[in-house]
Amino acid sequence: MMLQRQSSSRGLLRAWLLLGALLAVSAGAEEAPPGPPSEPSALGGKSTAPEPAPEPKEFTIDVIGKPAPGAVSRPQSVLSGSYLESSTIDSAEALAARVPNATTPAAPEPHSPFYIVRGIGNGAGIGDPTVALYLDDVPLGELRSLSYRLLDVDEARFYRGPQGTHFGRNAEIGVLEVRTVRPANEWQGHGEGRYGNYNAQYAEGSVAGPLLKEALHLRLSGVHDKRGGYRKNTLKGTHPDDRESLESRLQLYARPLDNLDIMALGQIRADDNGSEDYVSLLQSDPFKVQHDVPGKQRVNQLLGALRIQYRAPGFDVLSVTARQRHELDDVNTELDLTPRPFLVLLDEYENTQWTQEFRLESNEDGAALRWRAGAFFEDRHTRTRVGLRFIDQAFIQSPPPGGLGLPFTAPVTQSQDSNQYYRTGAAFGEVRYRPAQAWTFESGLRLERVQREIHRTLVFQAPIENAALAIAPPIDEALADYAVLPRVALEFSPAGGPEFFASATRGWRPGGFSRAASLPAEAPWDPEFLWQFEAGLRHACCDGKVHLALTGFIIDVRDFLVRRTVTPPSFSLVNATRAVSQGVELEARAEPLKGLELQANGGWNDARFREFVDPFTGVDFGGNRLPLTPLYTFTLAARYRHPAGFFAWAEWQGRGDMCFLEDNLKEQGAYELLNARLGIEKEHWSFFVYGQNLLNRQYHHFAVPAVGAPGYIGTHGPPQTFGAGATFKW
Repeated sequence: MMLQRQSSSRGLLRAWLLLGALLAVSAGAEEAPPGPPSEPSALGGKSTAPEPAPEPKEFTIDVIGKPAPGAVSRPQSVLSGSYLESSTIDSAEALAARVPNATTPAAPEPHSPFYIVRGIGNGAGIGDPTVALYLDDVPLGELRSLSYRLLDVDEARFYRGPQGTHFGRNAEIGVLEVRTVRPANEWQGHGEGRYGNYNAQYAEGSVAGPLLKEALHLRLSGVHDKRGGYRKNTLKGTHPDDRESLESRLQLYARPLDNLDIMALGQIRADDNGSEDYVSLLQSDPFKVQHDVPGKQRVNQLLGALRIQYRAPGFDVLSVTARQRHELDDVNTELDLTPRPFLVLLDEYENTQWTQEFRLESNEDGAALRWRAGAFFEDRHTRTRVGLRFIDQAFIQSPPPGGLGLPFTAPVTQSQDSNQYYRTGAAFGEVRYRPAQAWTFESGLRLERVQREIHRTLVFQAPIENAALAIAPPIDEALADYAVLPRVALEFSPAGGPEFFASATRGWRPGGFSRAASLPAEAPWDPEFLWQFEAGLRHACCDGKVHLALTGFIIDVRDFLVRRTVTPPSFSLVNATRAVSQGVELEARAEPLKGLELQANGGWNDARFREFVDPFTGVDFGGNRLPLTPLYTFTLAARYRHPAGFFAWAEWQGRGDMCFLEDNLKEQGAYELLNARLGIEKEHWSFFVYGQNLLNRQYHHFAVPAVGAPGYIGTHGPPQTFGAGATFKW
């Protein structure tokens, strides 16, 4: 423990020293000409109208950015598409991991990353997401489909803190908003191919252009991503964590009238993967395992959406209708992680949801009074079948506590079958008023009502005897929750000086039911409510070559949701009476020399339970740290681009120590990662080499107590990976 804490302190000290050196160098450097500003739409992002072919963009790293219109006093991290193309960041979860005081520990299922921001997150694996994802104003996914590939990105913004008064989908602790590149009036295309160790193969391509100039445009994109497993099953001579994904996206943009824009979006993704990424934390080499079950899982995701925006005199109207379907089937994963046949996880999951979002927003730039109002509706049905297949005959027939005590022949399956229904309706809005040039006041309100319904059975099934034995009463429950979520904010922006802001916002996560609870009384949990108070400043100096943002926050959470195992493998969410998260965040961007761009961000986060007595065991966890929350995070990155076309990008990431569970008995020590990419780029092609985790650090994302085996099982971070690639465009 002492060694881990010393390592944490040294990593944090080195990060702040480098940050200080970065700013000192930047302040005395020669002036670099600033790039042209972007033109946001009245709805807070890029205009959806087809635009003329853009001039080649200068490379920019805009990690701070001015708040988007209608987004006063919201700390946000902004990355341009050109920055993403020059880095190794290719997914939503990888982007979020570059945000101060945010982490995305990989869950065992590769398509279900956790998002933890300022100590608050969906690390429980059940319940509603705490971070919302938006693609061109389309709200994406639910808890088990939060993995999203960044493709044809123009700009990505991550807003930290509750965002329920600004966006339709409830976002308790953050929103990732992605805007894609719009087709031009000339046909264009690009392609990219990569090959790396572990037989990693990646191919990406897109084509875009006008079907009818100025009226109808198309973009078609596709990705094929495949790699061999990082782990070797020495018992079978296989790699159980092979991965393969195929994804395609079709976007149609129409402008039948000068003030009417329509976008139709269709997207499909199919993953054919090996086993879930469980490994035992006791083994010395996390990449060598001995499993008697090969493991497999298949995932299909479908998305269809229609976005309509109408520009009326004085205001804009936006309507976004979306249907999404997520299917997980044929899951077969070993849980005992031993060579002997004992325990296998079976999983089937189907989620279908409809969402409808309306927004009305004033569109008079520079007006003293600006406003936004909207409504959001969601209807979702989730069907699950989760089974634990017991293969060991002695364990099945031995009496408890050493076995199940069942008169059946192996294999026997404990099967949970559930249907859950979710309905959400919300109204939200904000008003901004600028009584004087330097002052801006904002107030907002969200009203939300949710309905939850569950029907679940839990039985033992013995196929050989053709028998079924109910082991718990069925769960047939319903609830309705309401929330009133206000927000107030103030911003002071004196001419030529730093901008100061402060806000107070209420957020929530609705109540619900766990399909994995053994008894009906253990299934429900109450809503989680929080108040976030934050204040900070933004400043640009040195003739615009240095940008700084500093934010401090305190989050007071009531009925904080915690995953608790009741009787393995049954678990539910329980409400901790109170938790408090507090911290600071610093972001910096500098352009000390022409062609050289530097960025740095860091965060410190002390997040703890204030009052929490486990209702099942009576253990007092008051004073313990919140799970999956690093004590600090930092990212230092540099990118240089020579006029001849040579470029280099390097990134150093650090994470402080964090505890896996609320008991704080098992933790991951501090670690740091080094990523890089370098190559040469010309007008129509580029060639590059890349590497991630170049120092080959070993670390774990996530861990829980093992079932049927000693110690903990969890997910391990990827090893050192590297490769080469090329791109072309026309």
